[in-house]
Amino acid sequence: MVMYRLIIHLRNEVSVLYHWKKNWVLIDTIAGAEASAISYSIAETAKANNLRTYEYYKYLLTEIPKYQDETDLAVFDQLLPWSASLPEYIRRKK
Repeated sequence: MVMYRLIIHLRNEVSVLYHWKKNWVLIDTIAGAEASAISYSIAETAKANNLRTYEYYKYLLTEIPKYQDETDLAVFDQLLPWSASLPEYIRRKK
């Protein structure tokens, strides 16, 4: 049973990569590749931390501009996907 779950998990991960691969074809610069890698990393980390990916992105895009003049980077710790201070509506129901 454990092996079956592992196979299903790996199949799902490969499926996600396949869908991202279709977008990678359009990337023709290093900066574009880096931006895509960052975006993919944020999405996968949000999923791993049981967050709603779309809601998390929306939250980040509304909160980050509030701190654009901030010099203390510790402020951004509250925006990380594993932060306990994230709003409840971003979290997936268990």
